[in-house]
Amino acid sequence: MRKGFIVLALLVFLVSACASTQDTSNLLGKNTEGASGISTKMGEEGTTFLPQTEELAPSETNPPQTKTLQDPGGMASPTTSKTKTNTPESKKTVYPQTWMNMPVVPEVSEKAKGIYQLGLENGNHPRHFSKVGDCQSEHLLAVFDYQVWYSLGETYNHLQPTIDYFQGSFRRDSLAVGGGKNVATVLSPLHANQAMCFPNETPLACELRVHKPSMAIISFEEWWSEKPAEVYEGHLRTIVEYAISQGTVPILATKADNVEGDHSINKAIVKVAREYDVPLWNFWRAAHPLPNHGLYYEEEWGWFHLTYGGGEHIHFEGPGGDCNHFDDPTCLQYAWPWRNLTALQSINAVWQEVQN
Repeated sequence: MRKGFIVLALLVFLVSACASTQDTSNLLGKNTEGASGISTKMGEEGTTFLPQTEELAPSETNPPQTKTLQDPGGMASPTTSKTKTNTPESKKTVYPQTWMNMPVVPEVSEKAKGIYQLGLENGNHPRHFSKVGDCQSEHLLAVFDYQVWYSLGETYNHLQPTIDYFQGSFRRDSLAVGGGKNVATVLSPLHANQAMCFPNETPLACELRVHKPSMAIISFEEWWSEKPAEVYEGHLRTIVEYAISQGTVPILATKADNVEGDHSINKAIVKVAREYDVPLWNFWRAAHPLPNHGLYYEEEWGWFHLTYGGGEHIHFEGPGGDCNHFDDPTCLQYAWPWRNLTALQSINAVWQEVQN
């Protein structure tokens, strides 16, 4: 009876809205290998924790589980390397906080190149990328799999080879994206797709196993308002470490909003990107000069959701709205076109660099 009551109570607790999610902070606990799906690993800066997926016997219906790759040179450990903070030539504004002045499009370190090569050697697909995020990532980049829904113009025409190279990944429904997901729930097997994922496999591990991406955009705006940014940062570290362990280059994205009031979430994102020396897509900087900083107001959410052209709010006529025409100055007054464009630029930047 007691066991049944506990199970029933857990199921009731999990019924939640887009922004109401389960606290899985125990995933970062200091467990020995095999305990609670976490294994310890010594890196350059001490002990780090890499989530492990449960080993399942291979069968026709259950393929072999993805294994954590070897980590030569401490790739999954923080590094003391500093990301350059060159301001894009097109924008000369100097903001009051250092992270705000970091480039929109990431610069790619030698460490990121090493992660990419390690992934290819262990079976990752060079033409695949994944999205890991909440409801604001559901339509991210999807427009680029539909040629009639975007135009690059002369300025951005050089991005077409990148679109061609990664065809299929843009509109794909990621197993690690969805309303209600955040940095904690994407690490919880309770939030995994039961039809596609193994028992005790997290949405993150499931997505990287199934799609085998060479890189992944990680963008989480949603968070519990009462939880401190330090908790967000801890979960983000686990996500980054796991991606690195699978040879997937993580591209961390800052967010346009500041619902927490002190930019503490963006500071945490930048901190993790710099310490692990992985690419940072500073979307905040791209959105900030836009009208209302690229945001529109709702009573329930406040200044949270992104603006887009072609209709009211985010009722999409196509992925990201119908204003993804980057040669149209009117479209570039809205946040969603800039989100799609700068995300594509970030993928392009990483792809170009890792090939070298």
